[in-house]
Amino acid sequence: AVFGQDVSVVFMDDGVYQIKKGQNTEAIGMKNFSLAYRVLEMYDVDKLYVERESLEARGLSEDELIVPVEVLSNCQIGRLMAEQDVVLNF
Repeated sequence: AVFGQDVSVVFMDDGVYQIKKGQNTEAIGMKNFSLAYRVLEMYDVDKLYVERESLEARGLSEDELIVPVEVLSNCQIGRLMAEQDVVLNF
């Protein structure tokens, strides 16, 4: 987004855990990226989406996430991705 691109970020499957409040990754030796997601808005990345089915399958709700997101169904996520020029999968 810093380079004038319109960026959307979608969290789905186990990726929803990346934005769950109260993470402690020390025990598994992984870096906690939650602070990085909180500053995305500073870089004009403000289109954050979460797949509803991924949240439900993991017993999570929108209230448990550290950043504001728009919750979309699997079909809506598919349409969103089809509209994108480039899709990067992490």
